[in-house]
Amino acid sequence: SWVQTVLAQLIDNGDLTLEEAIRGQPAPGSAKRQTVTGAADVEKFTSTPVSFERDAPAAPRFRAGEKIRTQRFGHSGHTRLPGYARDRIGTIHAHHGAHLLPDAGARGAHMAEALYTVAFDAAELFPEAAGRRDRIFIDLWESYLEPA
Repeated sequence: SWVQTVLAQLIDNGDLTLEEAIRGQPAPGSAKRQTVTGAADVEKFTSTPVSFERDAPAAPRFRAGEKIRTQRFGHSGHTRLPGYARDRIGTIHAHHGAHLLPDAGARGAHMAEALYTVAFDAAELFPEAAGRRDRIFIDLWESYLEPA
């Protein structure tokens, strides 16, 4: 929900602690922080772009034009690898640098890895699209991919 998103952004930005959010008041002796006070402030806060790009921990493993296969199985917990795109062949369309991995973020870890746009023939993901020339583009993190 949008409330959860705003709360997470306030905590990530250091404007609020989790304990303060739970209690509904500032912690005793906490430093004065900028406070969101009204609907206009919330709208401004939520419309300010947040970048999840980080310094790359390693060189990207794949290059544009390279064939890849996505992981066959997911893992328990949060993942941005859709079920319909597992164990499928695609082509690296673009590399976007290193970005925070949402899977790790859901566990409270801040870990970055290479993010790619991968192009799939529509029929690779959806057999009923056989004979069509459509392609589907999905942004996927490096740990979801292996060489084809």
